[in-house]
Amino acid sequence: MAFGAMAIQFIFRAVTGGTNGAIIQSFSKIEPAWHAVVTIPIILTVFMHIGEWFLQTAFDSVTGTTARSTAVFFSILASVISGGFNLFAMRRGVLLVKDESQQSFWHDIKQMPWIVFELVSFPLIWTMKRSKRRDEEFEEFEESSVSQTA
Repeated sequence: MAFGAMAIQFIFRAVTGGTNGAIIQSFSKIEPAWHAVVTIPIILTVFMHIGEWFLQTAFDSVTGTTARSTAVFFSILASVISGGFNLFAMRRGVLLVKDESQQSFWHDIKQMPWIVFELVSFPLIWTMKRSKRRDEEFEEFEESSVSQTA
């Protein structure tokens, strides 16, 4: 049964994988970036997993199993993570198809350790930059209020 469910998932992902990649790539240059970050995981996940839900329901009814909810939950989790990672990588020029730079797939693979490091460290770097910007704005505010009182 597990092999059958895995085969169904594999076929579904093989058919929809290219479409997902093309959609993610089309969103990779959207500004502000948070529009794409919110849209890709939510919209893509919803549409793909509605189809997956029906496919898994059909498989469960044929085989008499009831693992649909667990299978779809873990699939949704994996899709959100992979969609977010793909978007992150594509915004940095990696994993793009027919882009301006025409870099090879091997070049993209060599970039993966740095992309993974950048993704893992992104929250820390973002927080540090935001804190620094807030401190600079506070200093400017202090300077302007001191000069106005003098």
